[in-house]
Amino acid sequence: KQKNVAGAFFFLLITVVLSALLFSNSLAGWQYKLTNGFFSQRPISNEIVIVGLDDKSLNAASRGIDIKNRELVNTILQHIIESKPKALALDYIFRGYTEGMTKQNLLSLSQTVSDANADKDVIAKGLLPYLKAPHPVDQTLADTLRSATKLIMAFGLTDALQLQNGVFSEKELNQSEKIFQPAHRIPGIISTTVNTKDNVVRTYFTTLREKSGISYDSLAMAVAKAVGSPQVGRIPFIDSNKRMYINFSGEPGSYRTISALDVYENTFNKNDLKDKIVFYGAVSARLNDTQATPIAPERQMAGVEIHANALQTILDGAFLRDLAVDWKVAVIALFTLISLVAFMYLEIRSSLAVGTL
Repeated sequence: KQKNVAGAFFFLLITVVLSALLFSNSLAGWQYKLTNGFFSQRPISNEIVIVGLDDKSLNAASRGIDIKNRELVNTILQHIIESKPKALALDYIFRGYTEGMTKQNLLSLSQTVSDANADKDVIAKGLLPYLKAPHPVDQTLADTLRSATKLIMAFGLTDALQLQNGVFSEKELNQSEKIFQPAHRIPGIISTTVNTKDNVVRTYFTTLREKSGISYDSLAMAVAKAVGSPQVGRIPFIDSNKRMYINFSGEPGSYRTISALDVYENTFNKNDLKDKIVFYGAVSARLNDTQATPIAPERQMAGVEIHANALQTILDGAFLRDLAVDWKVAVIALFTLISLVAFMYLEIRSSLAVGTL
């Protein structure tokens, strides 16, 4: 009888202690390691394709191809738009304005004024577009962006990893220059994932707010709304900051990815992008836009692929939910009870064994 009373006492004590540790986040590290096993791979959506700035694209610099050059980016986007995607999401920000002339510009101008009799007015007319705003390169890119049917353009935050409550100040907002923001474009915040104590991305802000009260959808949320997903209104937020769990579909590199170089050189199949949701962004680790995820903590996933996973979570309605508080306590109590019963059973068996001797 005394053993039963002692067992009941220890059962209650251990349950209370473990519950207190759990809800105070003292066991966060162990909890994260345990929950990593619940993130399992799901079928990758054929509706989502990434055009990526990969190692192949960056290595083309050895051939004189700077894949990040604004003129080349314009060509890439033109080829994507010509493929008629369902939506184009740019995980890419156009900062600053173009200045000066490239070698190609100079060669073109030299052909214009090659006539020995060309007067100063002809030369000035050829130079003038490069000396005033908007620069011809910027204007061409702006026209290309304007031609996209459903264009979701990224905004960034200067210190997104420190974002904890979904609120930021206007001065932290990092966005493309005004000329590259066509009136029909849909803004979407990038870098909205939250790093927990173990630096693994599990959650995603669907909406963020300026301190002034203005709200912005995240990139994935903005895309989901643009394509008319009915799941947008069914997201089970895990807190008042409108975060959701990302139900990752696969390890890094799982989504269909077409090299930006292939798109620039027009050596890809346009049908691979037709009627697809196309993300454009960095996939090479050399561009320093990667994070660890629970699906493969030892391997970094590109930021654009994290957005793709968040989008597929919404489109599929494959939402993950936290256990309710009472369920968490029940699981702890059950685990403690089983442990105590097993311990007492083994102790009784041990006593019986000794008695028979």
